Amino acid sequence: MKNVKEIEIEGERVYLKNGFTGWRTIFPLKNPDGSFNWFNFVTGGAWGKLIILTIIIAFILISAWAYNHDTTECRQVIHDYSLLLQGIQDPDIPFFNVTNYTHGQENPLSLPPQFTD
Repeated sequence: MKNVKEIEIEGERVYLKNGFTGWRTIFPLKNPDGSFNWFNFVTGGAWGKLIILTIIIAFILISAWAYNHDTTECRQVIHDYSLLLQGIQDPDIPFFNVTNYTHGQENPLSLPPQFTD
């Protein structure tokens, strides 16, 4: 490995690499004997990095689910609105009477005159 120094601290090997911003600790995927280091592969060298990565992936998945859910709801509202407009424009399809829901009183939120019978 280029620009990597291996040092021994308290019986543990630490790998340091000199980069643009200075020295930093690295976690190689291969052990000195050539075997694959699964801990570094799965956790990135520390459990904290794995937890942060898991939180980021969960946030992305939840955001994608929420987007899908919201767009499905919007499509349903647009579809229902188009059915409502079709009912208003087609005299053969009965349109609900606003006064049925107000017990005979005039509803201040009633439809404009051009949409009523």
